[in-house]
Amino acid sequence: MNIKEELKKIYIDYHPKTRVKILKSNHKLVTQLKNIYGDLPLIELFYCGFNDTSPSVCQYNKKKAFNTLDLGYRQYCGTGKNCQCRVDSQVVKMQEYQKSINNDTRKIHQEKAKSTSRKNHGVDNPMKSRDIQKKQQQTMLEEYGVRFANQSDELKFRHYKDKTGFDSPLHNPEIQKKSQETNLKRYSSLMTQARESAYIKYNGNPFTNEDVIKKAKNTLLEKYGVDHNSKCKNIADKKQKTLLKRFGVLNPAQIHISSDTFKILEDSSLLENLIKEIGVIQTAKKLNISWNLLSKQLDYHNLKKSHQSLYEEEISCFLTSLEVTYEKNNRKLIKPKEIDFVLPLYNLGIEFCGLYYHTEIAGFKDKMYHFNKYKKMQEQGFTLLTIFEDEWLSNSQFWKNKIKLLLNKANFTRIGARKCIIKNITSKDGNCFLNKHHLQHQTKSTLFLGAFYSNELVSVMAFNNNRNDETELTRFASKANYIIPGIASKLFSYYIKNYNVSKIISFSDNRISNGHLYTTLNFQQSSFVPVDYTYVDKTFKNRLHKFGFSKSNIKKRFNIDVDNKSEWELMQLLGYDRIWDCGKIKWVWST
Repeated sequence: MNIKEELKKIYIDYHPKTRVKILKSNHKLVTQLKNIYGDLPLIELFYCGFNDTSPSVCQYNKKKAFNTLDLGYRQYCGTGKNCQCRVDSQVVKMQEYQKSINNDTRKIHQEKAKSTSRKNHGVDNPMKSRDIQKKQQQTMLEEYGVRFANQSDELKFRHYKDKTGFDSPLHNPEIQKKSQETNLKRYSSLMTQARESAYIKYNGNPFTNEDVIKKAKNTLLEKYGVDHNSKCKNIADKKQKTLLKRFGVLNPAQIHISSDTFKILEDSSLLENLIKEIGVIQTAKKLNISWNLLSKQLDYHNLKKSHQSLYEEEISCFLTSLEVTYEKNNRKLIKPKEIDFVLPLYNLGIEFCGLYYHTEIAGFKDKMYHFNKYKKMQEQGFTLLTIFEDEWLSNSQFWKNKIKLLLNKANFTRIGARKCIIKNITSKDGNCFLNKHHLQHQTKSTLFLGAFYSNELVSVMAFNNNRNDETELTRFASKANYIIPGIASKLFSYYIKNYNVSKIISFSDNRISNGHLYTTLNFQQSSFVPVDYTYVDKTFKNRLHKFGFSKSNIKKRFNIDVDNKSEWELMQLLGYDRIWDCGKIKWVWST
């Protein structure tokens, strides 16, 4: 039977509520459908294969929302104001309706709208309501940091681009042309005459003439005792007085800095307390100043620029609580590189990577920085755990448990694998477990196995068929605070015994694992997967997968011109940074 015939048989033979479950259990059919239609939800794969059609898209090339197996795709890609095709359709319908009604009907509508507004808000227009104005300003403050749209450069840029298609007025050919015409009209004859006279007198640009340059230097030496005006204290003082009088600052680069910020920067106690409260990075962001300026002020006040974060202090306290010997900021093991924590008795190193200091642009860390540390530690016989800040912030307990296990300091509940029962479980139950107990959380895998002890789910292993029709072991995790020797082997053996597979692949992350699990399961190391990156947002608190930022996605999400620029160049323009990992290792099991 071909794909359509198989789906038709499922459609006829089974109840509507069980059709998708039956499809899910047929791994081969699911793989064939995904190879044709992509990684869609099962119900959509069923619909597309059954009707021999591609996923329906809207005018913006977004996949339309799916309804049911019988009704197929909806008219629009989403609901509400977030669905642009729906908004456009409503606008067109409203415009057509407005054209179809006469003035009397239009006036009736307007009066009714005013009446409703008076009833609800006490004014004939909602925008006259003080409550709505306050709410609007509050929303603007939360989203853009300003009260009104015309105070936001981002909104002004977006509005002008939407209106004209250009990034700024100076990029608009019409305005460029008008500006040139105005300059020619007002100053053409004066500038041309002056320029021609100067060129005739000095046989070219006067500022490239040696005599003119020498005369200018001599004049400055006679008047001020220096050969350049930037070296003259009187001129510098006059510049600063002008800046103080007009803008209240001593340096033109400080014009944007508020008086409140200056008070904090000039007061060592205020500055020190703020840094203790929120850290160096957030202080620079809060005060809207560069790291360089903040660094200079710290030097000026003789304040210590501690590079140890609050989270590193947490790790230090945690290791101390385990009563183990460790060294901080070790520069001897892999000279001249530094390792945050080294535990020599356990051949273990821990590297904590703050997202600001370890990114490519802000932190000056190139793509091989983290991998080189991992490799050099491996050459010394050490395992290196590389922890990213967002992981510690969201799931520090995972890392603490892992460190305890590596140090044999885990006082966990111990269960024998032989006492566990292996069963197939639903993706919902499997992913719920993984979200609690696996660092990478849930997966789109098609098959989940669970290990139960006294009817309690204590371990999960997930498998999937990838686009190359290969079976992949995608996740394995056990319940926190439990040690279950042999449970991985038992789950894996169950899969091999019950499913006809001759080859299974998997990947270990060099930041997290040395791959010991795979050698236990008789996998063979196949190849090294090169280092990869994730994007870091403007807050330097979140990492974002690069799959969401392809050039086509960037164009849709940010409405900017993506031609003649790489993905990375575009992301830099949008204010994003990126951080590199330590690479991965591909493992293969075969019969």
